[in-house]
Amino acid sequence: MKNMNNTEIKSSWMVIENDDVSVSTITHLAKLSGLVKSYSEAKSLIKSGGLYLNNQKITDVNREISTDDLLYNKYILLRKGKSNYFIFKLNHDETSMANTTR
Repeated sequence: MKNMNNTEIKSSWMVIENDDVSVSTITHLAKLSGLVKSYSEAKSLIKSGGLYLNNQKITDVNREISTDDLLYNKYILLRKGKSNYFIFKLNHDETSMANTTR
């Protein structure tokens, strides 16, 4: 991410509710982020070793996301390959999901 400019970083994040994280799977977040277009694409990416959660390679296509996965109690970092990043920011005060255009 250190090679990303401010515009790229701002266009690659989403605010989500706490409940959305606790019931999500890695494939759901990958699709929600736009890093993949379908759940089957997310599963293929995981099986090929190309999806990372907080810079840790994901190997389980059924991996559930929990609050233990939060960085600094409010961020989740997804990475596809070497340079495609997406940041989810947990917003404890909001009741709706805010989406950014990519």
